[in-house]
Amino acid sequence: MEWLLVILILGVWIALSCKMAETRGRDKATWGVVGFLIGPFALILLAILGKTEQQKMLDKANLVELIKMTVPAEQPEEAA
Repeated sequence: MEWLLVILILGVWIALSCKMAETRGRDKATWGVVGFLIGPFALILLAILGKTEQQKMLDKANLVELIKMTVPAEQPEEAA
């Protein structure tokens, strides 16, 4: 029964590490293995490392696109 609990906890650490790595632009598989090996310390390490430069640029581009979609375009005034 204890083994089932250990496997469940390891699965949670692996899933959290993969998801956090994905949102930070890092390799999910690598961080899944790291999460398996060092558990919660992988999450702390990911938090310290932060996002990759590529992910930061992608986030900025997505934000600009979102703003363009939500702000109504100005309509040119028609000459009477």
